Amino acid sequence: MLNLFMKQPPVAGNVNIKCATACDVSMKTVFICGTLPENSGKTTFCRTLIAFLLSKGITVIPFKPLSAHSIWWQYDHYLQCVRMRNIISQDAFELWRESKGPERNIPIEAINPADMLMSIPNMEFLAKYPMDTRSTLVTTSPFTWFYAGRFSLWNEKPEHVFYCRQSKLLFKPTPDIIEIIGKDRFITIKSEYEFLKLHKKYYSIATSSAFSKLVTYEPDVIVIESFNDSVYPCNEVRHATVVISVSPAYIMTYEPKEFFEAVLKNPNPHLCTFSMIASESTPTKVFNMRPVPHSLLKNGNALAKHYFPILEEILETYLR
Repeated sequence: MLNLFMKQPPVAGNVNIKCATACDVSMKTVFICGTLPENSGKTTFCRTLIAFLLSKGITVIPFKPLSAHSIWWQYDHYLQCVRMRNIISQDAFELWRESKGPERNIPIEAINPADMLMSIPNMEFLAKYPMDTRSTLVTTSPFTWFYAGRFSLWNEKPEHVFYCRQSKLLFKPTPDIIEIIGKDRFITIKSEYEFLKLHKKYYSIATSSAFSKLVTYEPDVIVIESFNDSVYPCNEVRHATVVISVSPAYIMTYEPKEFFEAVLKNPNPHLCTFSMIASESTPTKVFNMRPVPHSLLKNGNALAKHYFPILEEILETYLR
């Protein structure tokens, strides 16, 4: 999935938006990345950290610059997108609520400026073809299952760029988010090349302008959650106060300068994953995480209590 988004270094297109960087402000920035492509626990830890910081009277805003979610595997959230008439990551939605975003009138699209909705195979269509033909129709690229997406750009007023792919290969959901939002609002793309071209035009400016929008709320801390196991989802991570990697059973902190020196040795840092730099950057601290019952995973305050000693040390060491 990372390769689909990051095949080309994201650069701004012809969009005139002034952007800030993390180094322009005095607030702290925490960058949280995963050690595994999936199920590292990034969102759970972000939720935990946000709840803990809020309990200490520290204002915090999450930032999920890039995300993807499934029509099928996350259908409950897909219906939430239908109700909102928008395409929003489930992880970003949960972090937005944990950080009291709705009460503070923080636009969720600023927290999650780029999201992609994935579908599943339309087996009724594919079953009409012999096996060897199906293999040519269905490629290994995640783009095969791309259904719709959104970029949000921030200036005086937000601009939301919706795009979609029409293909008989794809399961079409009911209700259909494209029809709910309005077909005339979508740019239709027909190939992976067109997707990458659109991504190159909008992604970097969407993430940078969204970060600038969040800065205007003057938080004490912005918590940036990465995408999958990417270690460079947007340029703003370079100015992090601390880097935290998350994996099952372990939390590791890193000194940002050394961490990003390792990342930037890669010819294309936007394609760099944790496994590619793990041996080149030494953790400053390794914390052992005790397992928790599944019932607690969506309860930020309960998780904050469960992991209080770890969170307290992170706060005192890096965020005071």
